[in-house]
Amino acid sequence: MPAELAAAIREAADAEMQCESEWMAEAVRQRAKRLDLREVIAEWQAEHGAFTEEEKAAARAELYG
Repeated sequence: MPAELAAAIREAADAEMQCESEWMAEAVRQRAKRLDLREVIAEWQAEHGAFTEEEKAAARAELYG
């Protein structure tokens, strides 16, 4: 692992008062959820067609305000 990545992990873990392994485990869990969501989205679009720009805009507004 590159030294600067290890340092960034230590810093992030310290900021959240976690040990590095806990922080990394949570990061992996979050990534796995995103990958699962991408699979669900791809399956839905394969069946129903691609999302329109309006649908994407509505989703962004819902997620990010």
